[in-house]
Amino acid sequence: MTKPNMRKDWKAQRKGKPGPLKKREWYAQRIRDIYDEGFFSEWKNSEQIAFEVNKYYPKAWTPIAKYAVHSYIKRLPELRLSHRIHGKNAASQVSEWRATGERRGKTCDPK
Repeated sequence: MTKPNMRKDWKAQRKGKPGPLKKREWYAQRIRDIYDEGFFSEWKNSEQIAFEVNKYYPKAWTPIAKYAVHSYIKRLPELRLSHRIHGKNAASQVSEWRATGERRGKTCDPK
C-alpha cells in the first residue's frame, strides 16, 4: 500500500470549497468594519484598536497584539487614516490613528 499524496489532496480541497477567512484577512476585515462604524473619529492608540478588533475574534486564534496593529493598518490603503507618533523617547512613543475623510472606493446607496 502506498502513502497518499497529502499535498495533492489539500490542493484539490482548497480549490473550489469555501471556508472560513484566514486570520490575516479576518483582522483586516474587522479593522474595515470598525472604520465604517466611526470608531476612528477621534485619535485612537494601538491598544484601543487591538481591544476593539479582539472583541469578536474566534477563540481558537491568538488575539491581535497592539504591536501588530500598525502593520495591518498599513496594508489597508483604502482607509484614510492620519498617523501620529508622540513620546519623549523611543521606548515611550505611542502610535495613534484618526480618520481624515471618507473611505476610498466606498459605495453609497442612491436615494
